[in-house]
Formats: sequence, C-alpha cells, structure tokens
Amino acid sequence: MENSKKLEELKKACLEKKAIATELYQKIGNGILQRDFKLLIEKYNISENDKSFEFKIYDDVLEIIDRREAAFLWGFGVILDNNLRLGDAFKFNNKIYSVSFIDSITDPQIIIEIEKVILEYNDTIAYLTENPEYTSYIYHYECDHEELKCKDIFEVYQNVMNRLDV
Repeated sequence: MENSKKLEELKKACLEKKAIATELYQKIGNGILQRDFKLLIEKYNISENDKSFEFKIYDDVLEIIDRREAAFLWGFGVILDNNLRLGDAFKFNNKIYSVSFIDSITDPQIIIEIEKVILEYNDTIAYLTENPEYTSYIYHYECDHEELKCKDIFEVYQNVMNRLDV
C-alpha cells in the first residue's frame, strides 16, 4: 500500500479513536462531577438561592462563580489518574508530531508510531469502557498565577471558601 494512502487510513482511524476516547473520558468526568456535586450539596446544605455562589457543570468542568467580593471564576476539571491516551501527539526522533497535522511521510517509521498511538487509544477505550465508575481522580484548577490539585470536591469547596482568608 502506498505510504500516503496508508497515512490517510491511519489518520482517519486514529482520529476516530481519539473522538471515542475523549467522549468516554468526558462522560466519566461529568458523571463524577454530578455525583460529587450532589454529595457537596447534602454535606454543606448549599442552596440554589445563595447569591454568593453559582455552580455550573458542563463538559467535565465544575464552574464556580464566587461573588462574595470582587467576582472570581473557578473552573475545576476532573483528571482521571491513569496513563490514558487522549491526545494524538507523539515523540519521534526528538520531535513532537501530532497525527492530525501529519500530511506526508518523511520516514516510514512514522507509520509505526501512528499505529502505536492507535493501540494506545484502543487500550484507553477498553479501560474507560470497563471502568465507568472511575474512583481514582483529582480536581484540577489552573490559571496564570495559581494551580490547585484537590483530592475531592470537599477540598475544592474549602479552597473556594478560603479564598478571601488568604
């Protein structure tokens, strides 16, 4: 098979696997957020009528708007703890390649590297499919001047509440 045709077939397969893995990851992350947010509401008796805070969940991100003084927006993402393949980048000969942006083959070994990426996606998809009740994760917030990693939603809430105490 001609290299360019093989490349196009592998790119297509890789991007399809990437979409599946990303969708599963987001579905699990969103499920974690929905479940944990219910626990947070129960534990702290949070009311939807509270004007100091606004909580939203979308795409595996918990958005918290803190209006106690100057408004502050928090966006905590759920990061699953495991070696999961989500992006299509790989390192080859000390260069970083993204399958999405490879248009031609300069070295036949790149085909093998793309096949490895596809195999890693297969492993990720299998793992996420077999473990929909994922229990090993962190909440992550990052901006230009701060990075927070929280073990659970209760730690997230405490960090948000303590913002004005710092």
